[in-house]
Amino acid sequence: MTREENILKERFGKQNPFKVPDGYFDHLTEKIMENLPEQEVRVIDIRSRQTLWQKMPLRKIAAAETAPDPPETSADRMQDAFCHAEPGSRNIMHAS
Repeated sequence: MTREENILKERFGKQNPFKVPDGYFDHLTEKIMENLPEQEVRVIDIRSRQTLWQKMPLRKIAAAETAPDPPETSADRMQDAFCHAEPGSRNIMHAS
């Protein structure tokens, strides 16, 4: 038991101060359901929902998997140089 729990137990005892009238829970569910508005039941066919992989033909997946990498551009080389430059370096194009 934590310190706070011990303080509360000493101050208020073990007795539960909350009381519920007899039979309160006997028909509670029915009373709540009576107060809910009527809703139309919708049936959703889960077979009609396809994932991306089910929609995409296999040949497109295979083509994407075996396609060569695009050629490197000057922007790619510049980004590589910038990423590998020494911190504080002003000339990023000559970084090693």
